[in-house]
Amino acid sequence: MVESMIGSGPAICVASEHSREHARLAPSSGNVTVMRAAMDQDDVLLAILRKLPVSALVTVASVCRRWLWLARSDSAGWRVHCASRWYGKQVPWGETEGAHSWYARYVRIEEELTRRAELSDHELCRRMWRLSELKCQFQDGVLLIEHHPPLRYRWGDDHRSLHVGSFPKHTVERLTDWSWKISNVYEAFVSLSEVEPLWTRELWPPSVYIVQVCPRPHVQSSLIEKYNND
Repeated sequence: MVESMIGSGPAICVASEHSREHARLAPSSGNVTVMRAAMDQDDVLLAILRKLPVSALVTVASVCRRWLWLARSDSAGWRVHCASRWYGKQVPWGETEGAHSWYARYVRIEEELTRRAELSDHELCRRMWRLSELKCQFQDGVLLIEHHPPLRYRWGDDHRSLHVGSFPKHTVERLTDWSWKISNVYEAFVSLSEVEPLWTRELWPPSVYIVQVCPRPHVQSSLIEKYNND
């Protein structure tokens, strides 16, 4: 979604890349002053970009190529946007594999949320599930439940329902916290959070940055409390 609004172009460009580009374009050492002025302009623009919401960053990125690079760089504050957007959610971390910038990770998750309202077989088997207080796992047509014999399962024709053993049909739905629920009138399987990648340790910045981008006071206080306790 974000990708389509911005258009094609380099996925990420950090300040050092801008410096090399300015140096390459400079025909002689006499343009050092001009190069330094351009670098200073980038720093000023990045300071402004860090205070903008995602929607404004998307608009800024469409102005020109240079602004596109700046708006997609980690220096534009994408880590903070990720922290605010993902807090309290069941983030499908598997979708971020191979994404090495905060902008790219943000886009991958947004595309996954926009693209797919149906649970894929891959994610069904990749996740752990909870049935009441019991942990469960779906594996290639077999449902494994703690302290219970395995049960066969199969997808419904529309891939939005699941048939488990001889039980009534289960309906698949995605909840507001991005988790999945597979339920019928008698029981419900709820997805558990995936194991977080190591880079998520960098997600929670100092509280001053959290307050800048998080519009909901109760979430602000929760984030700040979490950061201070850590």
